[in-house]
Amino acid sequence: MTMWAKKISLVATRVTAVVAVVVFMLGTVTPVLAEGRYVRVDGRVQWISADKMMVIPDGGGVPVSIDLRRVPQEQYATLAQGNGVVVDGVISADGRLVLATSVKPAGGWEERADERSISVRPR
Repeated sequence: MTMWAKKISLVATRVTAVVAVVVFMLGTVTPVLAEGRYVRVDGRVQWISADKMMVIPDGGGVPVSIDLRRVPQEQYATLAQGNGVVVDGVISADGRLVLATSVKPAGGWEERADERSISVRPR
C-alpha cells in the first residue's frame, strides 16, 4: 500500500468514527426532543400523589396533568393542595400531560410571574 493510500485509509477511518459518534449522540437526544416542546406551568396544586400532580394554572383554564416520575421526590415532597408551584417540563407526545423535569414550590404571584409561563390545554 502506498503512502497516499494509507493516508486516505486513515482519514476514512476517522470520518467513520466521527459519524458513528454523531449518530449515537443523536440517537440518545432524539427521544427527549420527540416528546414535545419545553413549557413552564405556574399555578396551584389541585391534588398530588407519588408520581402525578394536577395544577390549576394562574392564568386560568383547565387543570394541567403533571407526570412527576422524572423529578426527584425531594423537589415536591413538601407540596400540598393549594400550594403555589412552578413546573418545568415537556409536553408528552400525545399532548395530554406535562412530563416534569423540575418542580419548585412558589409563594406569591411576584415569585412566579414570567413571560414564558403558559397554560397547557388538553387536545
